[in-house]
Amino acid sequence: MSRPPPEIRDYRPGDEEAIDRAFRRAFGAGRSLAEWAWKFPAGDGGREHVVVAVAGGEVVAHFAAQPVAVQVDGRILRAGHSVDAFAPPRP
Repeated sequence: MSRPPPEIRDYRPGDEEAIDRAFRRAFGAGRSLAEWAWKFPAGDGGREHVVVAVAGGEVVAHFAAQPVAVQVDGRILRAGHSVDAFAPPRP
């Protein structure tokens, strides 16, 4: 029996606990929700660069980037620096 593909979507408020569970499964260690909130601050563009894959109500993959400014041809542009990308093992 095949599983439906995961839903790939932007972070939504309230995803933090599911992201933390996936992080713990992927790395065998955790970090506090406060640390995640510090790394990806609300209202500073930090969470607009977080994407998750969700299957069966659980986060099965996470990708995040921190916003950075870059200069291209004299113009300042917004870019992202990849900082968190993981997918915990699944059966």
